[in-house]
Parts: sequence; C-alpha cells; structure tokens
Amino acid sequence: MKKRLLLRVVILSLIPFLILGMIYYGNSMLRDWHSALKYSMSQLSSVLDSSFRKLTLIADNLSIHTVVQSSMSHDGRKQSRNDQIDELRELDRLLRQFENQKEVYDIRLYFANDKLYTTEQISYFPFSVFETDEHCPDPAPVGQISGIYKRDYKDKPSAQVFTYYKLIPSTNYTLSTVGALCVDMNADILSAQLNTPQGGLSTLALLDKTGNVVLLAGEERSKEEYQQVVQSDISGDESLPDRIIVYPLSQVNWVLAGWIGPYSFWDGITNRFFIAALIVMTAVILLVILIVTNAFAKRVELLVGLLEPQNGGIVAPTKNENTSLVGHLNESINHAKQLITLQKQQVVLQQQTQLKLLQAQINPHFLYNALDCANWLVREGNQAQASEVIIAIGKYYRLVLSKGRDNLTVEEDLELALTYLQIQESRLKSRINLQSHIQEQAKNCLIPKMTMQPIVENCVVHGFINGLDDARIDIDIYTADGFLYIVIFDNGIGMSAETASHLLDHPTSTSSFGLYSVHQRCILFSGREDCGVSVESEPGEYTMVTVKLFISNNDAAIIEQS
Repeated sequence: MKKRLLLRVVILSLIPFLILGMIYYGNSMLRDWHSALKYSMSQLSSVLDSSFRKLTLIADNLSIHTVVQSSMSHDGRKQSRNDQIDELRELDRLLRQFENQKEVYDIRLYFANDKLYTTEQISYFPFSVFETDEHCPDPAPVGQISGIYKRDYKDKPSAQVFTYYKLIPSTNYTLSTVGALCVDMNADILSAQLNTPQGGLSTLALLDKTGNVVLLAGEERSKEEYQQVVQSDISGDESLPDRIIVYPLSQVNWVLAGWIGPYSFWDGITNRFFIAALIVMTAVILLVILIVTNAFAKRVELLVGLLEPQNGGIVAPTKNENTSLVGHLNESINHAKQLITLQKQQVVLQQQTQLKLLQAQINPHFLYNALDCANWLVREGNQAQASEVIIAIGKYYRLVLSKGRDNLTVEEDLELALTYLQIQESRLKSRINLQSHIQEQAKNCLIPKMTMQPIVENCVVHGFINGLDDARIDIDIYTADGFLYIVIFDNGIGMSAETASHLLDHPTSTSSFGLYSVHQRCILFSGREDCGVSVESEPGEYTMVTVKLFISNNDAAIIEQS
C-alpha cells in the first residue's frame, strides 16, 4: 500500500514539469515555425529576383546585339528601301528568338533615326512614342522596371505587364542615344509565384518604395501598414513586429512583405477557451493517471519482485542485441555524413555554375570593332599593320578560350590584357605608356580568366575619354599575407568618390558591367566576401583599381587546370 502511494505521489509531482515542458515545446515549435516561414520568404524573394534578373539580362543582351546597334545607328534617310527591308528581316528574326523566352511577353524597339518600318507600330516605333509613354518612369532612366499596368497590343491579347525600359547608347564612345527598347513581362508569372501556398502567411505583398501595392496575395492590409513596412526597409529600422517578415528585392526598388497568421499555440495559450480546455485536459490526465497507476501497481510490484537477487534478477542484454543497436546508430551517422557531403557538393557546383555564367558575359562588340579596324587598315593600304591586328585578335581569342580552362596564370591574364591594349592602340591610332611589375612568386598564381582585361578596357574607354596624350597605365602585382593583389593605375580623368562607390553595384548599363563581373567572379573564386575589387579615384587626377584574391584557392584551381 505504501509503495502504491509513493508511486502516485511521484507521478503527480511530475505533472507541473510536464506542463512546463509542454509550454517550452510550444515556444520551440513557434520559433521553428517562424524560422521556416523566414526561409520560405527568402526563397520566394530569390525566385522573384531571378525573374527580374532574367528580364534585365534579356534587355541588356538585346540592346548590345550587333543587329540592333547597326539598325539604330544607320540613318533611314540615307538608306535604300531594299536595305531597310533586309534590316527589318534581321530584326524580326532576332526579336522572335528573344520572345521565345518565358519571361518575355512582348518586345518593342524605338528608333531615333527615321525608318520606313517604324510606321507599323507593333514591334517598331519612332523614338517620340517612347518619350511620351505614360508608364515610363520620368525622367526615362537607363534600365528600370515599371509598375504593373494593363497594356493593349495589336498582335496579341491585352495583358497586365511589367515593362523594362532601357535607352540604347551609341557604340562610338559618345554620349548620344540612338534608340530605346521595352521588354514586357506578363504579371501572371509573378502572380503565380506569389500565390504559391506559403503555409502560415495570411498576406503576401509586393510593395514599391512609396508603399503602393504592386502585387497582393491573401488578405488586404491598411495603407498605414504598407507604409510602415516600406519606411522600416528604407531606414533599416528593425522594430517591426515579429509577425511581419520583409525581404528587399535587389533587382528592383521593391520589397516583399509577409504577414504571419495567428499562431495556433501562442495565440491559443492566451485564449480563455484554450485555458479552460487546458484545465479540463489536466483534470482528465490526473484521472487517467490514477486509474493507470491502480492498474499497473500490481505489475510494478511484480517487476520489483523479479529484480530481487533471490529470484535470479534480470537477464542482461545479449551481445547480438547490443551489436544491432550500435549498428543502427552507425548507419544513421553515416547517412547524416553522406547528406552533409552531398549538400557541400551542391554548394560548390552552384558557385562553379555562377562563375561560368559571369565569365560567359563578354562584350560581343569587341570582335566586331577589332575586325572593322583591320578592314579599314587594309583599305588604307596598311597591310602590315592590318596583319598585326589580325594576329593579335587570334592571340587574344586563343587566350580567351584557353582550351576550356576557367582560370589562367597571372602572366597569361596579363598577356591577354596587353594583347587587348595592342588591338585598341591600332584602332585608336595612338600609343599608351604601360608599365607592369610582377612579383616573382605571383607569376604562377591562378586567377579567374579575364580579370585584368575589363579593367584595362575601362581605363581606355572611360579614363582617357578626353584623349590619349600622355596616357599612362601602371600594373603592379604582388602577394601579401596569403592574398594576391593586382593594382591597376591610370592617369585619366578620374571620378568622384560617390561615383566610384557605386561602380560595384549591380550595373544599370553595359558600360559598368565589366568591373561588376570581375568583382563577382573574384568573390566566387576566392570563396570569401573580403575579396574582390575596390576603386580609389580623384577627379582630374587618377583612378586606381585593386583586385584582391585568396591564394589558398590556387591549390584546387591547379588541380582543375591539370
């Protein structure tokens, strides 16, 4: 009888700990749920950013395509009718190719020069139509996405769309504009992504910087709530309630905001009905415990009796039983290790894929301009110099291809940059004083292909825009503290500190893509955020670009190259 009473007291004393454990477990579930929703929102923001990034890349690639540049550069008043018909066929073929992308609903080109085919106003328009477009941000920027609006088309059904507006500059290193293009994306693509079930979210909204709703899924909120979200994102204020999750979209000036619905546990714990239910449940548990303890008391006493030495005690587990338990544990550990290894491999593969995509985005006009230079040299009778240019072009692209390698030694990449400079000097009919110094132990370090060439190109195209008289470029390469440093200095026109600070942001035009690409490739190659490109400049004096790479990654790169 005493043993039964003692057993009941022990079980009843455990009830408060059981309730505390339930509360702790509920709070833990709440935190896990909140983390899961944050991760879900992060994934959704990445998907939306990816859609806008694809739209931006399509517009950028189309704007620098030779067919578009050539047609916009030619004055229609000086072209024959047949030439314009041939030009129209090439443009139609090109637009059909780009419109096959799922992100593209429609493409329109606007020509600053008069063309016969701009009167059709389906895919081709005069530039005046672009200037009067009410949906284009004012003033018309170089590459910006509009809000959602309904657009009517002559050749396809009306649709709710986003439009990417982009001015097309001349390629002859002047600031003139030869036209513009608009690429429309059907808003249904983003609506489908936004309406994908996000368990626990009562509202999911895409907001612009003024607090206006671009897209909405779920319950509508007040204007004040939207304004609160936007203001907190702009000011960096982290005082928003835990029920509001905000992620900015890097490709557009918008934010993705989600409102979490009522928490099934935490809201219920403060609910009177739930408290009443908890009291009833506790009473029922106590009653069940009393019944169960009465039912099992005799069995416990019997078990205690079996443990007495005079009754022989309990038989110890056999060797086979212990071995089976250890075997299952080892299998679980090995399976976990395999999953971790697979995840690491996927991360490395993703970084390699991003590196190849960035390396593939090279200015397609370089080959066209270089061959055009050789053509003019032949026409002028400078066959020897034209031959040198063609040989330099072959050498340049041999180094660019480099038998499929993603990485070059410092010496090879410097040779690539010098070959590019040789071709540019032939085109511009002027010489640039270039001095280079490479530390001995830095010569064989591997770096991402085409690291120096885009920077040298920026020196020539932007730094010496006022002329090449007394133009000088100094390249200094050395190692220090486990890092490789490449310092490229030019005595060009320089720039303000504010302009230099924005050079490594996501480019809004093709003119700044080269430096951005080098910066991103160096981070991916090094696997460290403290690597990449830094820019120092003084207006009218100089510009100095420093590339920083982590040397230890050369071991893996050498294995890959061999």
